[in-house]
Amino acid sequence: MPWKFALTGLLILTAIAAVSDARSGRIPNWLTLPFLVASPFAHWLTSDRFGVLFSVFGALSCAAVPYLMFRLGGMQGGDVKLLAGVGATAGAVMGLEVQIAAYLLTTLWALSSAALQRNLGVFARDSLRYATHALRRQAPSHGTELRFAPMVFAATLLVLSIHAAQGTAP
Repeated sequence: MPWKFALTGLLILTAIAAVSDARSGRIPNWLTLPFLVASPFAHWLTSDRFGVLFSVFGALSCAAVPYLMFRLGGMQGGDVKLLAGVGATAGAVMGLEVQIAAYLLTTLWALSSAALQRNLGVFARDSLRYATHALRRQAPSHGTELRFAPMVFAATLLVLSIHAAQGTAP
């Protein structure tokens, strides 16, 4: 797959998802599902059957943890499909780099927001409440909701920039 085209498309996908998520709290299927279908097909057209496996393995690898979080009530379905699309396009390694960076950015954002509002104790209490509810497979009744797609976009930009600076971009 021509990597510059694929990674540019990935940046556009995550940027549109970020705007949509920030505005409405939703990431539409018309945005994520075409990437999940088109990426394996594009990898097949530009490489071989191993390109399809690269893409499918990337999608499955990047959807595994988010799907578990979705099932436990800690993530929305659009976020799962967005991360699967990142994996389908960029592959498992780069997709997981984006995913981990997005989790770290989200954590830093939440902690800094709580610190600025002087609510670190409330943040810690709500986090503990969420964790215990997740173990019981129940969503917490209240708490702060963070939009995740903007963090995925920032993480995608960060990971691609680091790879470009190091000369390790595909």
